[in-house]
Amino acid sequence: MKRAMAGGQATQAWIYDDAEYLKRWPQMAAVGDALAHAKGLPVMSRATQLVEVFAEVMGEVLANGTDPATAIANAEDKFARLTRGDPLLK
Repeated sequence: MKRAMAGGQATQAWIYDDAEYLKRWPQMAAVGDALAHAKGLPVMSRATQLVEVFAEVMGEVLANGTDPATAIANAEDKFARLTRGDPLLK
């Protein structure tokens, strides 16, 4: 809590429900809501690269105004190469 109140990233979910925290950082209510609905990364050997490709997709959407479905479709090949044959994916 001390770290979060000072402006650092909250590391526990309950902090996003704390009235004192949300009074100081009201915009973090949206982050708490997003985390409550988020899914974790798949367990795979190339998870870091998966995040990098997803960041590229988000960059296309946010910086260039690309339609999200189009940006994902444009990255399908990259996603497929990362997941194809991964021994940790079942």
